[in-house]
Amino acid sequence: MERRNIHMKKIRFAAFDGAAVFSGSHNGVAAKIRLSYHCSLLFIHCRAHILQLAIISASNELPHISESLFTLKSLFYFINKSLLRLSRFENIQQIVQNRQLKLVQPGDTRWLSNSLSIQSVLMSYKPLLLTLEHISNERDEDSPEALGLLHILSNPSTMFIIHALEPILKALAIFSKQLQTKEADFAQLQIFTSATLLRLEELKDFSASDYENIIKTIQTLPLVSPLTRMTRLTVSNDQIDFRQVFDTKIVPFIDTIIENIQARFEPGTLALLDSFSIFDIQNVTDEPDYGDKKNCCSSTSLPKRF
Repeated sequence: MERRNIHMKKIRFAAFDGAAVFSGSHNGVAAKIRLSYHCSLLFIHCRAHILQLAIISASNELPHISESLFTLKSLFYFINKSLLRLSRFENIQQIVQNRQLKLVQPGDTRWLSNSLSIQSVLMSYKPLLLTLEHISNERDEDSPEALGLLHILSNPSTMFIIHALEPILKALAIFSKQLQTKEADFAQLQIFTSATLLRLEELKDFSASDYENIIKTIQTLPLVSPLTRMTRLTVSNDQIDFRQVFDTKIVPFIDTIIENIQARFEPGTLALLDSFSIFDIQNVTDEPDYGDKKNCCSSTSLPKRF
């Protein structure tokens, strides 16, 4: 920071992602700056990281959501950690004329990663199923893991949950990007928060076009084929009540996210923080003060009696 000619003693606020290495009261970066430069530094928790914590907290409270997100991570490691498996996945994408895509690794501390990960899986769902089926039928050391992932992805309930998470995580990803814009202030943050909460409320309606399209998409995807070893886990679309899955898995997840956002982005706090914008030097204009301008006008309008 000193190499960039930043005067440390003039720093008054610092925003970090909330990790102990930054925010720790004794050994954190903020604490060390206060101690080294004898300044009253105020620590501000990064809003984008707060949103990520809200998503993590909501998913951890609901096992089916947590398991679905863990499946994305398992898929990434299984396909990408082997050049042979990755090459097969890419070849199958070419055969079925699917757009060449790479899976994205989801992570708790990487903003937008869950949204990007689920998009990459959905856009290559059929090639993934075919890749896992081919590997599981080879009966080698990778077959059991491939078969397990195949049955998870082929399960209509899991299919619906993963597809239904996409519009939810997309809305949160848009919110995260808005939080990271340099021009955003706390007044805009209130608008962004309200718009995101409104979108999440819309996604609690099963009759929304989002879910109609999801069900149509799922019905076109192949389930476990006759070539694959059949187990008691094999389920058909006809045996699944998507409305029940929606009411018991998706709606509680949305409600939990809404509660977390409302708790972490409390409107009263945002309004209070926005009031400090009057001290922003960028808001000061070059126009004369109102009182001076009024006095000037008054003096010029007075008649000269003497």
